[in-house]
Amino acid sequence: RRHTRYPLVTGVQTCALPIYLQDTVLRAQLPAIEPLLSAFGTVDWHRIRLMRLQPGGGELQRHTDQVDADSGFGVGQLMRIHVPLKTNPEVIFTVWDANDVPKHVHMPTFSAYALDTRWPHRAINGGTDERIHLVMDAMTTPDLQSRLRA
Repeated sequence: RRHTRYPLVTGVQTCALPIYLQDTVLRAQLPAIEPLLSAFGTVDWHRIRLMRLQPGGGELQRHTDQVDADSGFGVGQLMRIHVPLKTNPEVIFTVWDANDVPKHVHMPTFSAYALDTRWPHRAINGGTDERIHLVMDAMTTPDLQSRLRA
């Protein structure tokens, strides 16, 4: 699969370079995630990974993920989707809006959350069990948008 990325630094003369995406051998070793991916329909996945947050105060500090110039929820942009595979009630995800007002969310197991990673966000695991999310970046399509609204 070939995709073009655009420069992240403004004011610098650059050219768009093609990036070739391919699955690693690890995807074939995790067949259990395929039904979860299929639930989203036909999707152009850019990244698929498992992310662990250790118990007892494991924290992803407040940050933004502005590495992709084409991130967002609009058609043709890269959308990030979280599916908690293992969690506990003490895992709290916080996202801040344009007015820097925080919204705290607990994501139940096997729910799907689309996240605009350009906004500040943080996760803290205050429980005694680890938190593992399937985190996927996908090219946004009208079909994907409607599946996530359902």
